[in-house]
Amino acid sequence: MTNETMEKQPEYKYMQLADNKADVFINKFVEETQDEEGNKKYIYEFNSFRCDSTKITEEMIAENPFKYLDFSPEVKTPEEAIKELKNEIEKLKNKIEESDNK
Repeated sequence: MTNETMEKQPEYKYMQLADNKADVFINKFVEETQDEEGNKKYIYEFNSFRCDSTKITEEMIAENPFKYLDFSPEVKTPEEAIKELKNEIEKLKNKIEESDNK
């Protein structure tokens, strides 16, 4: 995918989120052009994704950001997603029960 911006972009941005997640943005410079009004535009090959920050660290991205230009995170099957949600519900139920018993 390509992206046009009016400002230069870093090769990557790594934004740490809660629950061991991170948003990653990869920008590979392609060319500098001008719009009809003479304003500079910067064209980039672009990718963004959310990942498990324990599996893909900022150090890994910094070492070779363009390795992740075509990266796509694992897609869970509906069954896997349901199982994961059921586990989270059980954890929450247990926490509620523990707090009620105190």
